[in-house]
Amino acid sequence: LGYEDDIRAIPENGMHTAEKSLVHAAENIIKNQMIQVDTLSFDNPSLKVFWNYIESVALGDRLRDLDDDDYVDDTQLNVEGILASCGVQIDAFRDALPEDEIEGKKRKVAELVEDTSGIDWYEEFENDTLGELRLDDLKMYLRSVGERVSGRKMDVIDRIKDHIRAKIREVEEKGGISL
Repeated sequence: LGYEDDIRAIPENGMHTAEKSLVHAAENIIKNQMIQVDTLSFDNPSLKVFWNYIESVALGDRLRDLDDDDYVDDTQLNVEGILASCGVQIDAFRDALPEDEIEGKKRKVAELVEDTSGIDWYEEFENDTLGELRLDDLKMYLRSVGERVSGRKMDVIDRIKDHIRAKIREVEEKGGISL
């Protein structure tokens, strides 16, 4: 933590500031939101269900079904209301974003590696003996087919089984008999 008298200049290296059009679009979204919340009578629907159960146990009554009127969830996001009040502003904000910020991160493409283990994977699959193989060999198979290799041994085995099942289905659909 810094001290009160520790005053330093903020470095401008790598700092990004939003363009004025983007800031203006964000301000318009905020201005067009009409959020009406009554903080004095804010009901939690989970507590309603819980107290309904407690009441039925304490009084020895049957658990009554909560009607839709009794079970209004004030904690749920009202997407339709938001879009009705500021859908145009949200679209304008999205249009003001730079292209690279809209797209998500792209996963690195795995490099295929030749399987040099000498294992007959379909025989191991059929005999259900994949669990007896070494983890390094299992991961080598996954690398050779471009699948993820992370996780526990059981996760790796499940991925191999899924891949082999998919290959078997693919061959069966093509009418072939060999893998």
